[in-house]
Amino acid sequence: MKNRTFAKIIMVTGVLGLTACGGSDRDETGNVPPEPVADAMVQKSVEELTLLDVNNLSLNAASIQILSDEEWQKVQASSLKMATDILTVDDSEQLFPPINSLPTATHFKGQSYLANAQGIVKLPKLAAGTYYVLVTKNGQSAVSAFLIHPKNTNKSIVLNVVLNCLDQDCQTLSDAPVNDAVVGTLSGQVIYKGKPLANAQVALSGGAATNGAFVSAITDANGYFTLSFNVSNALLEALKNATLTISGIGINTITKKVTVIASSASGYQFEVLPETASADAIWRETFEADSATRNAWTVAQPSVANVDWQLLNKGHNIRNNQVNQRVRLAPNDQSQGKVPEPLQGNTAYWYGDKVNGNFIGALRDSSTPLEFDGGTSQYDNRGELISPVINLSQYQAPLSLSFKTWWEIESVNPNNQGYDLMNILVSTDGGNSFKTLARLNPLADPSSEYERAPIPYSNLGFNLAPAAVQQEAISLDEYAGKANVQLKFQFRTVDELYNGFRGWMIDDVVIQKKAGTFPLFDGANFDENSDSFSQDYSGVAAKQAGVLLKSTKSYARWADEPQRK
Repeated sequence: MKNRTFAKIIMVTGVLGLTACGGSDRDETGNVPPEPVADAMVQKSVEELTLLDVNNLSLNAASIQILSDEEWQKVQASSLKMATDILTVDDSEQLFPPINSLPTATHFKGQSYLANAQGIVKLPKLAAGTYYVLVTKNGQSAVSAFLIHPKNTNKSIVLNVVLNCLDQDCQTLSDAPVNDAVVGTLSGQVIYKGKPLANAQVALSGGAATNGAFVSAITDANGYFTLSFNVSNALLEALKNATLTISGIGINTITKKVTVIASSASGYQFEVLPETASADAIWRETFEADSATRNAWTVAQPSVANVDWQLLNKGHNIRNNQVNQRVRLAPNDQSQGKVPEPLQGNTAYWYGDKVNGNFIGALRDSSTPLEFDGGTSQYDNRGELISPVINLSQYQAPLSLSFKTWWEIESVNPNNQGYDLMNILVSTDGGNSFKTLARLNPLADPSSEYERAPIPYSNLGFNLAPAAVQQEAISLDEYAGKANVQLKFQFRTVDELYNGFRGWMIDDVVIQKKAGTFPLFDGANFDENSDSFSQDYSGVAAKQAGVLLKSTKSYARWADEPQRK
């Protein structure tokens, strides 16, 4: 759906806070190795830009011109007519640069700079302030705006430009820039006791509208993080009141209400404080050998052979054998397709096939030539991991569920009305029936004409490498005081398409005395194939709703690109 009102704003792109001196020298996580920590607190000018498209692909050989905000203000002051595309917001914090108008290509008169094969551009030093950049490649151009905060300590930043590459090497571009999505980036640094904080978790969420975080990141050794987003214009209202959350072990969680627009900001510093009160854990499952309840978990009979919830030990060395054949890794993923080690300790549960490193199972036709089709199974598959009985009879609300999580699924229709569903269900009757508590699938609806079949959607975002994160707390208030509670972790492909990805891992499952904030499953947003359909709905209303969904195809929100076969 196009939104002409915000056409100018949508031309603004983002700044990714990578810590690079060179884009080709990356570590095992896919990030550029950080500068020495001793230097990470020194304020710096920006000397290097890396240009990426909306899919995080390098815009190699692109040219740029830069215009400072001061220069642009002079041009506007001399003009009798100025553009006035203004986005009004409420009391949300304004981290992004205010944009009343954007220059056009004709306003850029300065020197041109050329990006190398990695999309890297060397520049004269850019001090703190707002800048505009004209990016041109293969005859297509886009104007981008970004802010460098006065406290910036990173001399190398990345611009995600609204140009759309059509192939992995970005030799071909779509005919027009992306104008139906909010594209941008918030990057910065997390500080603890005057020093950079590594391994803090940073996320942007639009609440129920985006089904929790639509982009997440883990801070590196220098405390740097990057939140690069590509979100449908249909979510503009939700993004006006987005939530920025910074959390981690031993620190108080920071929650800020921010307005997210198609604009970018870098160099912010966020100082966190020591944890003053931790939520009491009343039940925990680590899956370690010393866990008294590890062997009380049950795995339902798998729907297809070998694809199931697997108890993995550290050092397993499982790799996705379809990488660079039927699927691609995200551009910042240097894992070579390895399924991660347990997210904590020595053991974790993972949904997939130990031999193949994905959840394809048997290929529909293994004799066909290899192509980047995402991997097509003979059959759809599903698996269920069920907890032992948990006694919550002695506890009152608030109660919530959390766990460490890592996942990589398809990017064609990964939403919570789509495919590769990741459900958490609850039973209070000994496992005879379950109700869907939450569904982890994203609702960001990114816009792209790049072929999605082989590229992933991960728990960090669209076409980004997955990483271990702490799941936002899911409310269990409804089950406080109940003695016979069981949890079920359910993975469902729904169909046979795009199953060549690495699946879902969980670890360190905990119930704690803490309020839940993650959106609970809304029965109005179900898909007609879900188990929860019959459980959350009944009778004539459910049947009527199912008929409507099938007739409108509204359950597959992203099916227009590409069409499911």
